[in-house]
Amino acid sequence: MNPGKSAATGLSTCAFLWRMAESTPRPLTLLDVLRKARRLGATVLQITDYPQLESLPDELAGLRRVADDAYIRLELGTSGLELAHLLNYLDLAIEQHWTERNFATLRKMQ
Repeated sequence: MNPGKSAATGLSTCAFLWRMAESTPRPLTLLDVLRKARRLGATVLQITDYPQLESLPDELAGLRRVADDAYIRLELGTSGLELAHLLNYLDLAIEQHWTERNFATLRKMQ
C-alpha cells in the first residue's frame, strides 16, 4: 500500500451468488447488489461471472452512473483463461469504461 492512500474495501457478486440465483423467489439484480455494497461501505464492487452481463448494455450504463454517484469503483472479473473469453470481457470493460489501463499488449496476442 502506498503511504497516504487508504485501502479500498470491496465486495464481489460472488458474495451474493445464492441471492442472485434465478432459483430464488426474488433474485437480486446488479443494482440491488450495488445498493447493498454502498450500505456496507464498500468502495469497490467486482462483478464476477455474471452470465447476463453481456446482454445488459443499457443496464450497465445506468449501473455505472449509480456507482459513480456512490463513489464505488466497478470492476469486471471472470474465471477461465481462454483468450477469446478474456478478450470478450476486456472489450466489455473498455466499452463500459470500467478500465483505466491500456491493454494493447493483450490485444496483440490475438
